[in-house]
Amino acid sequence: MIVTQVDAVGAYSILELPFHARSLSMAGIGTADPRGQDVSAFNPALLALSGNESQYFYLSLLSHPAGIKSGAVVWQASFRGFPAAITMRHVSYGDFTEFDDDGNRTGTYGAGDSWISAAASYPLMPGVAVGGSAGLLVSQVDDVSAMLGLISISTAINVPRYDLHVGLAVNNLGVTFSSFTKHVEAIPTSVAVGITKKLKSLPL
Repeated sequence: MIVTQVDAVGAYSILELPFHARSLSMAGIGTADPRGQDVSAFNPALLALSGNESQYFYLSLLSHPAGIKSGAVVWQASFRGFPAAITMRHVSYGDFTEFDDDGNRTGTYGAGDSWISAAASYPLMPGVAVGGSAGLLVSQVDDVSAMLGLISISTAINVPRYDLHVGLAVNNLGVTFSSFTKHVEAIPTSVAVGITKKLKSLPL
């Protein structure tokens, strides 16, 4: 897989975190992986090229280094011929020690992100699809929070003769409804291009 990302700066790590073991094993890149369970986040257009037309539901729980834990619930189905998915994701960054201005310990606080989104795909022609998603993200640190509205647009191409997939996605275009402080954090918008090809001699 070959992927290029640009303008991927800012806070809100949940937007770049993989939520499935397959995506995690591939370094979180799923822009051109139609068999991944994170396609609604990485490239919604792949929903129409996954070859899975049945309705299904899955739950994923992952434990990351530094005590970070993530979970996702996904429901995928076809609505009037449009492959679609509704996803709820949550990340807990753990508990942190709180100190006052004099360096005295005053307690602990937690931090986490929650993200709910809906994605849909439309096959333009055999092997070519477009897709998009829209969602709401809430990030919380102790008793302060931030809220974002996000959209993503993408396209994907399947070349069955070579078992090749190409994906292009513009992810996390958004608007900040509320921020932690008067300083508005940058939203990590990214542009990703990916290519996957199954090798003939690889028994996987």
